[in-house]
Amino acid sequence: MSRPRFALLFIILVVLTACPGAEDSQEEKTYDLRGTIVSRLPERNFITVNHEAIPQVMEPMTMAYEVKGQKVTDLPPDGAHVSARLHITGDGYWLTNVTTIR
Repeated sequence: MSRPRFALLFIILVVLTACPGAEDSQEEKTYDLRGTIVSRLPERNFITVNHEAIPQVMEPMTMAYEVKGQKVTDLPPDGAHVSARLHITGDGYWLTNVTTIR
């Protein structure tokens, strides 16, 4: 391979590896979530939560979340005030550590 062609390929490789790509979309970010359980879908392990604002992430809203690491049938009853850990990646979002707020 000639030097100019090799140099061009090297530059392209450097630029491509420096650009954000699919790997960045997999970076997981976590946030504290506080709200009230509205309903649940045990067959999909989802709960719907009416939650407070999460600064710089989302306004207060009612939204369905998959729960990982816990069965929704074992969580506090509908109407319970809870805290949880919200996980967000480029592929989706889910809750962990759902507990009652006293």
